[in-house]
Amino acid sequence: MSMAEEKKLEDLELKLAEAQKSIDALVAKNKELLEEKRATKSGAERQLLEAQDRIAELETQVAKATADSKKAADKYATDIKAAQDAALAKSAKLGQLIRDEGVQREALAVGIKNPVHLKAVMAMLREQVQVDEEKGEAFVLAKDAKTGAETRKGLSDFMKEWAQSDEGKAFVTVPGSSGGGSAGPGSGAGSSGKTMSRTSFEALDPSARLEFSKAGGTLTE
Repeated sequence: MSMAEEKKLEDLELKLAEAQKSIDALVAKNKELLEEKRATKSGAERQLLEAQDRIAELETQVAKATADSKKAADKYATDIKAAQDAALAKSAKLGQLIRDEGVQREALAVGIKNPVHLKAVMAMLREQVQVDEEKGEAFVLAKDAKTGAETRKGLSDFMKEWAQSDEGKAFVTVPGSSGGGSAGPGSGAGSSGKTMSRTSFEALDPSARLEFSKAGGTLTE
């Protein structure tokens, strides 16, 4: 091999060594880039997993909060309904007491003193009587025979008018009568019973009024 050929071979080996270095550098760089990519991907995946776990945790909390809220709302609605039902029942009971006491009181006031007649009159008229809950007063909506218009009439006035009607007269106890007919038995029931002024009677509570009426008490103007 000539010196020229040896020189040429050395140049080629040198170039080959330089090329190998370049290749090795590229491989190292590629490896570095792959590792960086892998590390970056791993971090992103880790963050994604953490985010997914957090979302799942938040969804669980939201679901629990929603369930607790619904449970509380249902309980509140149940409590409100129970309170409303109790209030309505109490109001209805009070209304019945005011109505029945009012009918009995005014029936006695117009002279219906026979216990049997009194019971019959209450059964006949109580359904016509309404109660003003705000004022605690009983009244009747009377319909005008000609116009058909309804007007509110106090229970006292209504009973006085009814007692003067043909239907009412049959139940009124005639003073001093002891026979049958319109006077009925027990016409003197109120003559020996308790008496009380209407003003004093109005000052009593509903229960006391009812007891007074049941005892056959008589009102005086």
